[in-house]
Amino acid sequence: MDFELNESQRKLVAMVRDFCVREVKPHAQEWDRDERFPREVVAQLGELGLLGMTVPEELGGSALDTVSVASVVEEVARWDGSLALTVASHNGLGTSHLLKFGSDDLRKRYIPDIVKTGDSRVLLIDGEPVPYALARIPTDNDNRGNLAAGAKGVGRPLNDRDRWLAGQIGPALAAKGMMFVGLDVIGDFVTEINVTSPTGIRELDKQFGLNIGDLLMQAIERRLKGRAPRL
Repeated sequence: MDFELNESQRKLVAMVRDFCVREVKPHAQEWDRDERFPREVVAQLGELGLLGMTVPEELGGSALDTVSVASVVEEVARWDGSLALTVASHNGLGTSHLLKFGSDDLRKRYIPDIVKTGDSRVLLIDGEPVPYALARIPTDNDNRGNLAAGAKGVGRPLNDRDRWLAGQIGPALAAKGMMFVGLDVIGDFVTEINVTSPTGIRELDKQFGLNIGDLLMQAIERRLKGRAPRL
């Protein structure tokens, strides 16, 4: 059996290596030390098509062979074993169950959102949503939601589903004292409640002339004014 990589596989590994040297190597020890999940880098991996490697092209994936997938995971692991596990899990645990055991309707309903459009970040300040979300949007002539295919990370107004989700979750978070939280939404569903690194402020501020940091400070001041003085 020949385990030598072909030209296409070698180019894929080289692309992953270049990305990791640039985006992973300088930060891996810091992430580990701070116990921080590098969500922004995982999003970039999705933009490169590395979170849908096992998914058929008709569902927006890359449809790579097993050797290619293993080679990608191996290369990422050279620089950050934890990040490599994320890539492997997303391509295995994250999508394979739907691909293997889900009905055709379930696969068509959920997998394209996971692979193509990624997620939208909805920011909550003291339980109330910022009126815009940050999303990666595919171009009109390409259904792949990654930057290499021409997609852009852009802000968009919240839709009715976003507001409904925020209304269901926001009050409970505010009651727990969580002043600044990010909801990650894929399709119609919340996939993560991010309380440690809810990024997206700068992009939304720039695109819509907002000052989200100031809104957060105002909310904190309101909280402090309403708090009973300590004895």
